Amino acid sequence: VFWHAWYCDFRGRLYPRCTGLSPVGGDLSRSLIRFKKWKSMGEYEGDKRGINWFMRYLHNLMEGLEGPWQDKRAEKGLSFEARQEWVEENQEALREMGRNPLSEDNMRWLGLHELKAGKEDLQRIAALIEYDRIMEEYEDKKDWRLVKSGLPINLDGSCNGYQHISTLLRNPNLAKSVNVIPSERVEDIGDLYSKVAKASKETEEAKTLGKMLKKEMGEELADEAIERIFSRKVAKKPTMTRAYGSIRFDRALAGKNQQGAKERSLPQMRVFTDIEEERRNKIN
Repeated sequence: VFWHAWYCDFRGRLYPRCTGLSPVGGDLSRSLIRFKKWKSMGEYEGDKRGINWFMRYLHNLMEGLEGPWQDKRAEKGLSFEARQEWVEENQEALREMGRNPLSEDNMRWLGLHELKAGKEDLQRIAALIEYDRIMEEYEDKKDWRLVKSGLPINLDGSCNGYQHISTLLRNPNLAKSVNVIPSERVEDIGDLYSKVAKASKETEEAKTLGKMLKKEMGEELADEAIERIFSRKVAKKPTMTRAYGSIRFDRALAGKNQQGAKERSLPQMRVFTDIEEERRNKIN
């Protein structure tokens, strides 16, 4: 058992002082951590039960993966209810993955044969193993109030800054766009970034740019360029940072994955000491 010291940044977000084995650590750290005090999976009733949130979290980890469900993969952008329904429909296949994640088929489906940074492989396996365990315990006790788990559930918010803004301003349209207020149809999910991209594409400036590109590169390439420029991916970073007070949209649009500086800078040449220069000459 260990404790983390936490601090609050300027946006009001909490971060642990030590990130070695923490909720903001890498895939290994997140897969290993459990809460000391386990909670009941059925403490609340109806849609708020812990097992429901667990299944939604498991769906998120399985999105886009191949499996015995064939073409009925877990898809992004589904409602919580639809995510939960997918896990229930594929319960046996998911439990088998948790019992034997290193079988030939499961390793291929779970992507364990590939080495790639930023993946959630270990978190996915941890969730699958825990899902099989809690389902086995439920089959024995037949009461979710008696089944407990300490696995952390990670769920991303929908534009957290704008969620707070929509609530403070009591703006229903913005609240629906960031899922503070549910849409009329359960299957519809609010997506502010897509709305910003669509609105930008319909501006006079965008139309003028489209005409210029068509003259330079032809209609087909111009249409593809416009789709890429006024896409959700491009709109996300400047829209997100604006909620926290940013006014430098050029920084949010520049560089690889919108993480770079506005302009490319030449690499600075290192200045060596006399001793370092002598050692380099000996190597040469």
